[in-house]
Amino acid sequence: MTVIWAHGQQHFKYTHSPMTGLEFCTVRDIFFYRKDVPMYHGHVGSRGSTSLNLVSDPNADNNDNVFARDADTKVTWVYDAEAGVIRFTLTGKATPGDWVALGVSDDKAMANTDVMHVGLTPSGTFVFSDRYATGYSLPQVDVDGETPDAEAMLDNGVVTVTLTRPIKSPNDDDLSLDVCRYLIIGTGSGVSADGSTFSRHDSTPVISQEKFCLTVSETGETGKTSSGSFLAANLAVILSVFLAALLH
Repeated sequence: MTVIWAHGQQHFKYTHSPMTGLEFCTVRDIFFYRKDVPMYHGHVGSRGSTSLNLVSDPNADNNDNVFARDADTKVTWVYDAEAGVIRFTLTGKATPGDWVALGVSDDKAMANTDVMHVGLTPSGTFVFSDRYATGYSLPQVDVDGETPDAEAMLDNGVVTVTLTRPIKSPNDDDLSLDVCRYLIIGTGSGVSADGSTFSRHDSTPVISQEKFCLTVSETGETGKTSSGSFLAANLAVILSVFLAALLH
């Protein structure tokens, strides 16, 4: 959300372009700008704007339902206890030929990491694959060869991917999600025409500093995650900025 703020002129510190009779002291009422009366705000220092993220903190990796690589790439999730699944939503900037992947690990290492991979071919087709990394090499497609339950869209250079994973998968290569684990976000390019191969990550993947307990809510109970603390904090910031502008 973009918040635009402004406050009124201050006596004898007016900002007009071009200058008015107030600057030249030729007006009858030198207190033309009265306190608490909405009037022209002036220019420098009297107005501005800022962007606030009311949903999640892109700089934190230990919120209940968000993990961010940076301001552009992050993953959020919802635990559906009734269906026994977790629905991940992965967003980030991408162009044809790029890929993004979400990994689940026990020890922050690439080896033995469960990987949900999404490639965007040069022709603009999404290719989903469930993979497992046995070492520091291209993660191989799981033995069962099943295509992940996923969908994706590309809009104005931003890719949004929804991945649905059962808490306990019948696939031996899938790590169970009812145990607290580290999350890893990797991005790269070089996706082949059929999406089966791709280049190594462009930069070192980002690994969460702490393990995430994906099926535990803020109260410590299992169930659908729901976080409103960051929203409340940012609303307080907006109100503080707005009130400060009014009081000046």
